[in-house]
Amino acid sequence: MNVWSAPVFEGFTQNWFFADGSICIPRRFLEKAPARLRSLVVAVDVEQCLLMYPIDEWLHLQRRILSSWNHPGLGRLRKLIAGPVAKLTSDGDGLLRIPLRLRRRTGLEHSVLFVGYGNHLKLWNQQRWESHSLGWLEDRYVKDLRRLDKLEARGRRGEPESGSHWGPNSPAPSILR
Repeated sequence: MNVWSAPVFEGFTQNWFFADGSICIPRRFLEKAPARLRSLVVAVDVEQCLLMYPIDEWLHLQRRILSSWNHPGLGRLRKLIAGPVAKLTSDGDGLLRIPLRLRRRTGLEHSVLFVGYGNHLKLWNQQRWESHSLGWLEDRYVKDLRRLDKLEARGRRGEPESGSHWGPNSPAPSILR
């Protein structure tokens, strides 16, 4: 599947867990792709939140990571697919039961935020989201965005990837322009 043809999940919505560990996917996301949000793969992200991918998007991402397994810059992504994941099915109203081990690992308690990231969602502990989102434009994110610009430019020109990285005097990544 072409990732960019999928519905785009954007924005964020506060939500709450029920006592049994279940939670409803917010309507704003369900309306975009109700069928695609029935089967999800949920994984722990390195940012200590839950990634929620429609199954077709997860399989696409998994194939991409496996095809470039030995690339040194993909360590975080390798940990993602090798780490704890769960395949979940929501009911017709978007109700999901998140396993306790995943909620504990990410600090998800009562109040959480669903955040749209294009082709997937993230489920954040609300306090962690607030402190984490303050640092988004810190140096490490700018470096990641520059690296993405470089990889995309090389892909358009048909050049192989190299191990070099952008320098501190490089122009701002296109996403920030």
